[in-house]
Amino acid sequence: MRAHFEGHAYDPHWHDTYAIGLTEQGVQRFHLGRTRHESTPGKVILLEPGDVHDGHGPTPEGFTYRLLYIDPQWLHLRLGGLFEQRPDHYRMAFQDAMSSDARLALAIGTAFDVMHHGDFRITRRPASGVRRPLVAVWRSRQMSDGPGRSDPG
Repeated sequence: MRAHFEGHAYDPHWHDTYAIGLTEQGVQRFHLGRTRHESTPGKVILLEPGDVHDGHGPTPEGFTYRLLYIDPQWLHLRLGGLFEQRPDHYRMAFQDAMSSDARLALAIGTAFDVMHHGDFRITRRPASGVRRPLVAVWRSRQMSDGPGRSDPG
């Protein structure tokens, strides 16, 4: 999905998928649980299934972003084997809700372009290009933690 919002973008909600976003333009302000975040161009937003979040464009020009929705079961199968000594019952979790990793931003932008502009001949290259930077922001979490990210606040 690619979208542009000015002012109020969306009320608190959650997804049943992982949502990985890349801010292209403007300032995107959102709350994840009780914590306020701001994403600017080139920053990556990393949401887990069940993460309650909202969205707002606090500046007059609003914000534009790209968002990939990734099925948790698909991700579990594709990336789960990359982690040694993982528990039997786990789910993939992000270390943080935001990343400034330029390699990850580039990989997400490339994957988005491939998925939405149809040149699937290069699909293998972006897939491998996304995996390495994405693994750097993952950790495994015991399934007993329940849905969504824990909110320490």
